[in-house]
Amino acid sequence: MLLRTMSEGDRLVRFRSVECQLRAAEQGVTVQLAGEIDISVAEELGAWLLSASNGQEDLTLDLSQIKFMDSTGLHMLIRLKRALGAGLHLGPLSDPVRGLLKVTGMTKFFD
Repeated sequence: MLLRTMSEGDRLVRFRSVECQLRAAEQGVTVQLAGEIDISVAEELGAWLLSASNGQEDLTLDLSQIKFMDSTGLHMLIRLKRALGAGLHLGPLSDPVRGLLKVTGMTKFFD
């Protein structure tokens, strides 16, 4: 993991094929993710996302820049939803992420 502070409250973190920009928001944190979420990164990324939310704040994930997500990425999202409940919000979704949620029937799970 590579961590770089961008400005007050903003951090840029890279996990292999995923870049994460974390911003403090009024009600929790927002993380914009870019790249590919697969088996090589999903577990470590999920643990970091959970810690970024402090386990209690709202966590909004902007997935609009995710180019690929496999089943391990979906499993990571499910674990986050189970841990944070209504505190997890999926922001803008890329076509690959939207397609994965649709084909697996998980769209309503994250509503």
